[in-house]
Amino acid sequence: MKDLAKKPTYLPATIIVLLAFLLYANTFTHGFVFDDTAVLTGHRDVKKGLSGLPDIFTKGSWQGYEPDSDMHIYRPMQLTALALQHQIFGLKASAYHVVHVISYALLCFLVYRLLLSLFAPYDYGNRLAFIATFLFTIHPVHTEVVANIKGNGDLLAMLFGILSLHCLHKYAHKESTLGQASYLALGAFCFLLALLTKETIVSFVGAGIFILYFFSKLSIKRIVLSVAPMLAMVGLYLLIRSSVFGENPNELTDTSVYSNVVLLADTTSQQIGTRLYALGKNLQLLTLPYPLVVMYVYNSVPIVEAWDIRAIFALAAYILLGIALLCNLQRGNIWGFALAFFFTTLALFTNLIFTIPNIVSERWLLIPSLGVSIAVGYALLKLYALSPRTTIGLASLIFIGYAGYTIERNRAWESNLTLGLTDVQTAPRNIIVNRMVALSQMDAARKDNMNPEKLRSVIAAYQRMLIDAPNDASMYFKLAQTYELIEDYRLAADTYGKASSYYSEVRADAQRNYLKTLIMSQQYQRAVDFVKSTQLEEPRSLDNLPNLTLAHAATGDNEGALNQYQNFYEVLQTIPGNSQPPAYLQLNALGLQLEKVQAHTLAAQAFGDAARSASPIQGKALFSEAKNLNLAGQYRTAIAKWTQLATAYPTEMEVISQRAIALAGDGQIEAAQQDFDQYVSILSQQSAASDVLLNNLGIALENAKAYTMAARAFELAAAAASADSQVKAPARFSEAKNLILAKHYEDALAKWQALRADFPSLPIVRLEEAKALEATQQEAQARIAYQTVLDLIEEQDRHWEDAPLRRQADRALLKLDTAAEIFYQKTIAEIQERQRTQPETAIHNNLNRLGIQLEQRGAHRLAAKVFTQLATLDSPLRGKALFAEAKNLNLAKDYAIAAPKWRRLNELYPNIVDVLMGAAKAHDAIGNTSSAMAYYQQALKLISPEQMSDTYAEYKKIAEAKLSNQQ
Repeated sequence: MKDLAKKPTYLPATIIVLLAFLLYANTFTHGFVFDDTAVLTGHRDVKKGLSGLPDIFTKGSWQGYEPDSDMHIYRPMQLTALALQHQIFGLKASAYHVVHVISYALLCFLVYRLLLSLFAPYDYGNRLAFIATFLFTIHPVHTEVVANIKGNGDLLAMLFGILSLHCLHKYAHKESTLGQASYLALGAFCFLLALLTKETIVSFVGAGIFILYFFSKLSIKRIVLSVAPMLAMVGLYLLIRSSVFGENPNELTDTSVYSNVVLLADTTSQQIGTRLYALGKNLQLLTLPYPLVVMYVYNSVPIVEAWDIRAIFALAAYILLGIALLCNLQRGNIWGFALAFFFTTLALFTNLIFTIPNIVSERWLLIPSLGVSIAVGYALLKLYALSPRTTIGLASLIFIGYAGYTIERNRAWESNLTLGLTDVQTAPRNIIVNRMVALSQMDAARKDNMNPEKLRSVIAAYQRMLIDAPNDASMYFKLAQTYELIEDYRLAADTYGKASSYYSEVRADAQRNYLKTLIMSQQYQRAVDFVKSTQLEEPRSLDNLPNLTLAHAATGDNEGALNQYQNFYEVLQTIPGNSQPPAYLQLNALGLQLEKVQAHTLAAQAFGDAARSASPIQGKALFSEAKNLNLAGQYRTAIAKWTQLATAYPTEMEVISQRAIALAGDGQIEAAQQDFDQYVSILSQQSAASDVLLNNLGIALENAKAYTMAARAFELAAAAASADSQVKAPARFSEAKNLILAKHYEDALAKWQALRADFPSLPIVRLEEAKALEATQQEAQARIAYQTVLDLIEEQDRHWEDAPLRRQADRALLKLDTAAEIFYQKTIAEIQERQRTQPETAIHNNLNRLGIQLEQRGAHRLAAKVFTQLATLDSPLRGKALFAEAKNLNLAKDYAIAAPKWRRLNELYPNIVDVLMGAAKAHDAIGNTSSAMAYYQQALKLISPEQMSDTYAEYKKIAEAKLSNQQ
């Protein structure tokens, strides 16, 4: 073999360094990402800079991040490098990324120098060293290590490790004992630095053995002795580690079922199959590194059986590689060295020797990728000898694909948000990825005023996580918190309820928030039922007791509410006076919530207890207590409170008005009137919102059943309101209604009639007018008004909306009909009783009088019945009775019965306008249009200008309109 070791290598080395720098230049603007917080941004010792070094070397590397953690990791050199940078750069992320990329470029340079040294005896050595290092430099699987600052541990460990291997190789080729000793010592020191950076570099002991075996002439015994200093450094490292951790010094870290899915395997077959699948995944990432994911957890690495085709393929691949290694164990064999290096450096991460935190990880493939790069580079050289064109094409495809994906993958590592959103596309069920999306989107939402779209993205991420972690209480808890942020309190309550159903560290918080959101979503009964069926972790919590009080109060359980309130008050008395928030504020807040659910008696008690303490809100609390006493109808107790407030605030309008309400509710009308007049007097001097204030006062007085005073307040409110005010019309309505309640029927009728003129199509106005008419004994008009209500509802097709009004009108008409029937039966009985003793004339007159009375009451069918009876008698009143009978049938809208009656009348008394008009109306109503028009024409001919009374003028107008429409 020709020695080419002394050929110039500056250009290839420069290319390697520049390539490494250019590939990762797009990370210079990145921030701190993923677990950078564990070694830098959240590490207290690192952030101390140089002053943190003593703690870095004397404590576990995780202690500065999580002091209570059980993770036994000792990597002081990794943290020292970051502490030195923090001393210089602070937390300027771009500076760390530049240093990081420089470290990677230096590593690639040292790899190239090592390979040059190893392959120097071969005539293709320089080319193989360059191609292998080129492949190593551009490999996409390195992006996690280089783009993530925490990867400095892997970078520096490999860098020191490569230096130690370089020294070991130099030692094997030095002839002087001094030179050999110095290289062994330097190599051992570099290896110790590597171990102190990351303990997984221990695999370089095996790599060193294979370097000496394949690339030196040392005997096996000498090779073993040559790595003794490295083994001594492993012992020294373990000794240092033991002094730091004491018991169980070799325990690395807890292993999560999510990060290492082997722990989720139920059977031996699944454990074997899943481990084999993971080995196959490592091989795939080393050869076809797509897609890359930040962590390979459950679902990114599935649980498979031993006979799964993917496990079988992985096993077959490694068996073939093992056979290839055995077939190429000759010293100086490149294939043998590449495979030996690959197997040696991958062995720790196979989960075959022991179970490790992650089943697959890209950062663990940094060192094994060198073995693959050597093998692929060597294969390309061999292929080139057979087919240069094919080799160039294949190499170009590999180089362009690897380099392009490396640059593209770097972009994902810009931030937690970009990393999460990128990886969720290829690993939608990856719990770590979804957690990253959730946390980063939550941070983005906080910076964007709780942007709902970002919060919905958080919700979607948690929902995806829960598909594979359906019993994770903390995840439900965080999802519920997000629902709460978008103010979907019902879903928040459901999700907090789910979280609280598990015995977990968040159970107490979940129960507390479950109750809170049940209250916020007004699911009071659910809150009560929950407490009855579940043992609360904190039954006397100052967070739970107010919600329990509120839930019982809102469901009408006054006794339960009072018990919970008393518990709350007792607990409040035990907290220190300087606690936050103070007791008086908590009582006041509960009072406000109780007031909202109309638990006014208990609200008054809460406000009263809040007012006991001298505080900035004492006056407000006292006012709220008195107001809620008013609302609870406890007017006598309220009067004392209002009088106390009036002493302190003699001209405070609301105090005056509320005391007027209390006095009126207690029946002290004179005193109430005085306060009312004082309030109106003060209010008249103001211009702003007096209509609203008077209207509110009217409502309160109405609740206190001070109807006359309420009507006056509404009258003043309507008068003060502008024409377009939203208060004016409701105030007029309320005034008229309260006049009826105060039994001022005549005044009420006038108000309702004025309202009817302004709102002719509102059924409610006609209904209230009808009530006023009925109260003033104007039954006929009342009956017409009630019927009008029904007609308006029918015309407007508002059967559903106005159903209560319809029922009221129907009941009122039925009531009038019943009263009329009773009156009719009673009067008929009296007439019949007197028939034996009175002359016929008197009987006829009595019947006629009864018919007229029934007609006046609007009982037209009964009136027609009486007049029909009178018309059958031989009486001078017979003609009038026939006319009255037909007229009342028309008024009762019994037109089919009325029409023949009118025809008979027209035959008996022709050319009478009243008869002709009555006949025309009846015939028109039953659809006999020709007869109706004939009657209208005849009536028009008989109406002369000399006879033009108001009635005839109306007749003429109707007849002309009907005839005109018919034409």
